[in-house]
Amino acid sequence: DGKDNEYMKRIREGIARGIQMAINGLRGAKICFGEIKLAGLVRGEPNTEPDEVMRTMCVEFGFSRIMLVNFGIHPTAIYSRLITGDIAYFLTENLGSLVGGEAMFINGAQGGVQPVGGGWINARSIGEKLALGAVQSLQDSPVIPTSSAIIIKQKIIYVPLQNTRFI
Repeated sequence: DGKDNEYMKRIREGIARGIQMAINGLRGAKICFGEIKLAGLVRGEPNTEPDEVMRTMCVEFGFSRIMLVNFGIHPTAIYSRLITGDIAYFLTENLGSLVGGEAMFINGAQGGVQPVGGGWINARSIGEKLALGAVQSLQDSPVIPTSSAIIIKQKIIYVPLQNTRFI
């Protein structure tokens, strides 16, 4: 069958060791969530109302901090053939300067939602405003106790597909 059983055994053992190391390294963390409305940064297509609410999560453990920022914006304002981090770059760099740690931008609903204006200066301006908004959104947010359980729920919904050429 072409399968190397000894190699597969080493892979399984390595995965098991990795899982055990992660379990042994578990430690408490502080988690907080925030929301803030940031008007004037995005525009929608005609008859489209953009979601102007930024949602933020901050996790602190020891001296480390990780922030997740969720906002509904198509994160490109530069419009060039260059490969850039665009708005997300300026957001994460500014957050790093303001609060330290690492930051990650996660797009919210962005269909038909564009940044107001374009170019390098506008990308920087929007990134800076998003970073300040993220910090402000967390200022009065309560810290979730480290003993809190995190529950994940899901529900599969089947929607009839009318345009069969889509797939």
